[in-house]
Amino acid sequence: GLLSPPSAAMARSAPVLRFLIAILAVGRSPGLVLPRSRALRRGMSAPASPTDTEHCADEMTGSSKVKVGDRLPLDLTVQVLEKSETGVQNKDVPLVDFFVGKKVVLFCVPGAFTPTGTNLHLKGFLDLADDFKKKGIDDIVCISVNDPFVLSAWSESTNATGKITFLADGRGTITNSLGLEFDTGDWGGIRCCRLSMLVHDGVVKTLNLEDKGKFTELSGAAFILSQI
Repeated sequence: GLLSPPSAAMARSAPVLRFLIAILAVGRSPGLVLPRSRALRRGMSAPASPTDTEHCADEMTGSSKVKVGDRLPLDLTVQVLEKSETGVQNKDVPLVDFFVGKKVVLFCVPGAFTPTGTNLHLKGFLDLADDFKKKGIDDIVCISVNDPFVLSAWSESTNATGKITFLADGRGTITNSLGLEFDTGDWGGIRCCRLSMLVHDGVVKTLNLEDKGKFTELSGAAFILSQI
């Protein structure tokens, strides 16, 4: 009833072989979360949208992720709309114009016009806009990986014009520089994680980063107002 030496060796190595076969079968090691687009290409299950179960923190690289005390990439540009006699044009403007010499509350959303972003995240800052001014905040800024025409339409449809400054990170350069990008796949490609932060003269003083695309009070207006 004893195993011969070759058979015993094979029995001892069976768990290791099963582990290697599992890795080759799915093209990844157990426990590794892939961005949705890569997961789909490999035939694996993935979240349907960033408002479901996408983990922003898992998508970020620890070395480049923004943290308290960091200076924003003020030399990089965002896109805004500029009206002229010939119509409305897209214009690149450096971040320095919006943050240097100012106390700013910044919040980021995965995308404009989503129910969560419109009815919860954005609405909170609109409702408390006057309270932020009373605490010495010069501006409330929203950044999203959208084009400036979309953000302008979102601003107008929510009556946010004059209360909140919308900046389009259409190329995703700001989001990428801060280490805040995550892949939503077919939902909308690379987007910015949901967050709020207090910025003094371009330096991050407070950071409230959601660990999922879902909105919670962590990145909400009321919470960051209490932190000022």
